[in-house]
Formats: sequence, structure tokens, C-alpha cells
Amino acid sequence: MGGGFDLLGIQILGVGAIAVFNVGFSFLMFGGLKALGHLRVIIQDNFEQFLSQFFSKIKD
Repeated sequence: MGGGFDLLGIQILGVGAIAVFNVGFSFLMFGGLKALGHLRVIIQDNFEQFLSQFFSKIKD
């Protein structure tokens, strides 16, 4: 009924290829966003203020 260990090896190779692609693509995308200045990290001190502004916009 099953494909055996040959098919399992091919499936593991496929999962590995997809993982490598995702890591590489994420690295390129986040690197590009950082270079353009579009990657923002919220400072912990301003996080509560950000949350209150965000939720006040949702209520309106």
C-alpha cells in the first residue's frame, strides 16, 4: 500500500528544499526591507502606547 523508503526519502528531500527556499527568501525580503528602512521594531517602552492607539482605532 505504501511507497516504501524510496518515496519517503523523496518526500523528506522535498520538505528540505522548501525549508531552504523559505529561509533564503525570508532573508532576502527582510534584508531588503531593512535596507529600505521599512522594517520597524517597536521599543518596549512605547509598546503600551502603541497598543492603546491601535485598539482605540479599532473601536472607532
